[in-house]
Amino acid sequence: MKTEIKKHQSFKALSYVIDSHAEAFTENADILPARDSFIANTSQIGEIMSQLMRPVSTVRTPKMDSQGRLRKELSKMLGIGISVATTQDNQPLIAILKNYDLQWKRCSAYQLYENALHVYNELSALKATGSVATLTDERLASFQSMVNSFGETLDMTDYRLTDRRKSRQDLRILIKANNKILRMQLDTFMRHLEDDFPEFYGQYMFLRKRRYKRSRNGNGATELCEISGTVTDSVSGQPLTGAVINLASPESIAHTDDDGYYLMDELAAGEYVVSCYLEGYDVPASITVTAAAGESLVVDFALVPAQQQAAA
Repeated sequence: MKTEIKKHQSFKALSYVIDSHAEAFTENADILPARDSFIANTSQIGEIMSQLMRPVSTVRTPKMDSQGRLRKELSKMLGIGISVATTQDNQPLIAILKNYDLQWKRCSAYQLYENALHVYNELSALKATGSVATLTDERLASFQSMVNSFGETLDMTDYRLTDRRKSRQDLRILIKANNKILRMQLDTFMRHLEDDFPEFYGQYMFLRKRRYKRSRNGNGATELCEISGTVTDSVSGQPLTGAVINLASPESIAHTDDDGYYLMDELAAGEYVVSCYLEGYDVPASITVTAAAGESLVVDFALVPAQQQAAA
């Protein structure tokens, strides 16, 4: 979020300067929609960032806690079921439960939920065949409640993570919109104010010069561009934290945050080769993009778990 914070602070400073010189716009009604949109976007960016600044752990922790409890209880219920099925010499059920017993430690959250639900159904059917002292109605009901609660927690976590990803997308769109307003409208408008409103012009240009740097050939200032995106697990669709994003020529490296998001800004316009790496996943093909001055490009990656490829 460091880059977004920096951009928001810059937008806020510009909004304050613009709002403090309303008189410069009184005879220029055509620019008022651009000015108002820029200020409104800046306010909305602040609201979104306030939401995203809350640690993603507040969203994931309830799921992780519930997942840990369910894994532990599933292990116990499998032990009971295998013991009872062995006593009854129920070979088909023994095979089914032992298969689940091999998976409960390492399966994904969604697979854990499905497995626990299947095990509950098998144990309920086993209970229906007769009295089983170690498999009480209360124990089964408690297990069912835990499974259902975990399913609800999964749904709520997915919803909240999706909402964060949507907020990320909205934030990116608003920042891009503000950059365009500045570049295409307000920057041009300010050229006409240097003589009539020198103080306003000086303050505005002082803030805006951070968006430019000297071109290598000495032909003046070159506007910067940026590349951003998200990295997700191709199987679960979940964001991946700590993925390494690399740009070649010139080399630049970034890492995804807890939302699987990365941003590389203050890049010179030109062609870039974007690659991605995360331990435990196949390395995807690099993506070549061409960024124009002032452009914001989006490059996303969906990584395939290494074991998926091996299994194929």
